[in-house]
Amino acid sequence: MKNVTQLLLDQVQAGAILGQDVLDAQDNRLLNVGVELTTNTLALLRKRGIKSVCIVQENQLSPEQQQEQQQAIEQRLVQRFRQVQADPDMQQLQTILKDYYLDESSEI
Repeated sequence: MKNVTQLLLDQVQAGAILGQDVLDAQDNRLLNVGVELTTNTLALLRKRGIKSVCIVQENQLSPEQQQEQQQAIEQRLVQRFRQVQADPDMQQLQTILKDYYLDESSEI
């Protein structure tokens, strides 16, 4: 699971990924969300007076926690689709959602 955390620029290391656009004092976009910060980029942000940025941080879960999370996802989907289990289209949608959510949770 990914979290976006605001950090002081001095706490950010090269290689960090922006979790939010970086704007200057006049609301001009300096960098887009998703950009990987380099040492040069960090130096330029300091020169532009940027004090903090939001970066993406990944939570590392143990295998047991990952399994619990996957089971919770599956249980939520079963609960949500409980009234339409006989409908093949809804079963297919449930499978697609399960695969999507499990793929998202595996990026932890």
